[in-house]
Amino acid sequence: MDYGNIKMSRMLQIFSEMGYMDENNKSIVLYGIQRIKNLLMDFMISVICGWFMGNVLIGIMFEAAFIPLRIYAGGYHAHNRKICIMISWGSIIVCIAVISYIPIVLCAQHILIALSGLYIVFCAPVESSNKPLNEKVF
Repeated sequence: MDYGNIKMSRMLQIFSEMGYMDENNKSIVLYGIQRIKNLLMDFMISVICGWFMGNVLIGIMFEAAFIPLRIYAGGYHAHNRKICIMISWGSIIVCIAVISYIPIVLCAQHILIALSGLYIVFCAPVESSNKPLNEKVF
């Protein structure tokens, strides 16, 4: 039962003992735990980056907006997990740096938000070679 580390194995054992996990849903529970871990790491990176740039609130607000965007708008799907993490953390750092250090007048912010929203609505990918859609109907 090698799941990457001892803490993860212990957590899965506790879930199994409590009746939340069995052989049928073990991979789903493991995937959920890994997603929560990645979400918390992204949030920590945003807060730390905001702290280094002088405003933790910017990091928190950025991550609060970025999480649903990343989940629902699609985007680039890297070939492996390490590249995905590097791109994700890099985009967090660059975006918070731009927010912190490049002043933009309020009118321009409204125009950029409107254009960004339209771009996301009309151009966000829903399928890529690394994440194809399937024929399953929910």
